Amino acid sequence: GISVLTILLVGNGPILVAAFLLWGLGESLVSGADSALLYDSLKADGREEAFHKTIGRVTSLTLAAVVLGTVLCAQVIDAFGLSGPLWFFLGAMLLSGAVIVTSVEPPFLQEARDQSQNLSLRGHTAAYLRHLRESFRFVLNSKALLVLVLINIVVLRMSHLTERPFAQPYLTAFGYDPEAISYVHAIFYLITALS
Repeated sequence: GISVLTILLVGNGPILVAAFLLWGLGESLVSGADSALLYDSLKADGREEAFHKTIGRVTSLTLAAVVLGTVLCAQVIDAFGLSGPLWFFLGAMLLSGAVIVTSVEPPFLQEARDQSQNLSLRGHTAAYLRHLRESFRFVLNSKALLVLVLINIVVLRMSHLTERPFAQPYLTAFGYDPEAISYVHAIFYLITALS
């Protein structure tokens, strides 16, 4: 949210670079943390077997919302200009922040955190590296996970990144209609969702 607000209000190149770096940091901190919180919350209720079905529904709803939001983006651009979607995104980030602030972690996470406070920096680093090795070993020994990784890297990322050169501010400089560009983006996201 801070990065989007900076992008909207600042025209300084180096500050915009910093805003995009902040955005990337935020994305990397969310990536996987949301799934872990969902799994841990289900585990605390004794329903961890429901994780796959729940995460599948969440992913489907997210992709459907991205496609619908991208189609609606054309209407927002028509009504509010090219910065309109970013203002709506900022509002969504504020609502998301309110939800996150009111969320409660499962109790066993706090217990694990209390136990790990006794570790030194070297102990934390060793534990993290051990977890990383075990995770890589687990993924590399699972053909199903390797196929999912390949699909994610090749198909989903390729479809998701394909639209980057077609960003609205760039294409509008060549006279293309920003509303029509939103519909093209929706096609790329639909391909991603179907993949």
